Amino acid sequence: MFPYLLILNITCIAAHLATSFSLASSGRSLKPGEKALSKTEMRQHILWGLVYSNPDDPRGWVPRTQGLGWSVNVRTRSAAKGYAVISLVLIASIVATILDLAFTIAEKTQPH
Repeated sequence: MFPYLLILNITCIAAHLATSFSLASSGRSLKPGEKALSKTEMRQHILWGLVYSNPDDPRGWVPRTQGLGWSVNVRTRSAAKGYAVISLVLIASIVATILDLAFTIAEKTQPH
């Protein structure tokens, strides 16, 4: 079962990366004179505490509102839901792979 789950993981990672870059590339940098939102203003557009969704912000990649790094501006609630589903499938496939690998190792190490 492990090789099939590994293929599923690779496929899910590729889909997640493709979705992230697709959503981010649809944005643009701020034009001269445009003011970036403050982190406090950006926090008003965080969905479920995880996803930044602001259709009025032209940037595809935005600085995270907490901590370091960057986040994707998914712009609409429907895009955010799709992004969340892809993320959940990715997490579930990784957990399934780890559990399958652990059970396989446990079976092989048990004396017969």
